[in-house]
Formats: sequence, C-alpha cells, structure tokens
Amino acid sequence: MRTLVASLLFAALVLVAAPGQARAVPPSDAAFAVVRLPSHGASATVIETRPGRTWLLGCAHAFEGADRQRPIHLDVPCATAGQPRAAVIRLLAVDPQADLSLILLEDGPLPHVAPVAPTGHRPGRTILSVGYDAMQWPAQFADTTLLGSGLTTTYTRERPGHGRSGGALLDADAGLLIGVVQGYEIGGSRRGMYVSHAAVLRFLNRPAARPARPLVEPRGCPT
Repeated sequence: MRTLVASLLFAALVLVAAPGQARAVPPSDAAFAVVRLPSHGASATVIETRPGRTWLLGCAHAFEGADRQRPIHLDVPCATAGQPRAAVIRLLAVDPQADLSLILLEDGPLPHVAPVAPTGHRPGRTILSVGYDAMQWPAQFADTTLLGSGLTTTYTRERPGHGRSGGALLDADAGLLIGVVQGYEIGGSRRGMYVSHAAVLRFLNRPAARPARPLVEPRGCPT
C-alpha cells in the first residue's frame, strides 16, 4: 500500500442547520459527525476535533485524478446555520488500495465527533450507515445489518446509496466509527461494502497519518 500526501488547499466551510433526518431520531449524536463534501460528491466523518484543528476520515476514490487538486468544500451539520467562510484544508493522506483518505481542517472544535473505535471493540446492536446519498441534505441514517468483517472489508446486508462513500459505519450504541462507506457488490448477493475497522486502524497508525493523533488507535461499485 502507498500513501500520497497532497498539497495545501484553500476551501469553504459551511455550518448548516441539521433538520429532521431520514431516521427521525438518530440514537447517537455521533451520526451528526458525518459531513458532506459537495465538491467531491462524497461524505466524510469528523473523527477528532479540538480548538483550531479537526480531522476527517473519508474514502480515497473521491480524490482520484484531477479531483485530488480540487478545492474541498465541507457542509457541517450544526444546531444553527452559519455563513460560508474560507478555511484551510489539507489532504493529509490518500491510500487508494485501502480506499481511505485523511483530511485536516484548520478550524474547530466542530459540534459533533465520531471517534474511531479502539482495537478489539465489539459492536453493539444498533449499527448505522450514515452519509449523503445523491448529495442530498440531510444525511441518511440507515439501520444496517453486519454480515462479516475481515482485514480489509466489512460486508452488510443493506447497500449504501451513491454519495454516501466516505461516510461512516457507526456503532450507534457507543458513538464510535467502525468502518467507512465504500460501495456495494455488483453481482451475487450485492452486499454493502465498507472499509473495515482493522483497515482503518492500520491506515491511521501509519506515519503519514500520525499528525492526526486520533483518540484511538475498491472492489465492486463505489457509491
């Protein structure tokens, strides 16, 4: 696997009021940590935020080709809407093989965060797939059934929609991220596909991603 470090990008940050979602009452505020990247047709998740610095985990396939240099625009759910403002965003790391990306926003703290689950975490009963299908606001909070997970991929019975790529597979009972939306199988049982928790931990613990210091340590059709 290889990690590519991108150049500095100047972009826009928009705090957008979060109306009632597809799932009327998400069981965890962590679901609101998933943001929209309309500039790249994808979603991403705030995994750590502090004064002046916020890290977001997403997918790599949103940054293929010329899209790697495209300015990033973030729409962030919050209690009340704010005016668009300029922000400095760094695409810290992209791993095409793992289909993961790490973004640094030089702003914060943001109102919601979904930390990555620690090593050995056992998911609870309420699993959500969260992201912006077809780039529509608000996010989808879809109840999801885990079918199995390996070193690279977690499979679910339900398929994520297009635009949800880079969003979160959440253990809503714990408020923790356990996977990243990737796509779905185009044949067979057409299972949903997510970058597995194990692959996320490997990616975040690599040298190029370590500046984030998280709180814890593509096949098929991309969405």
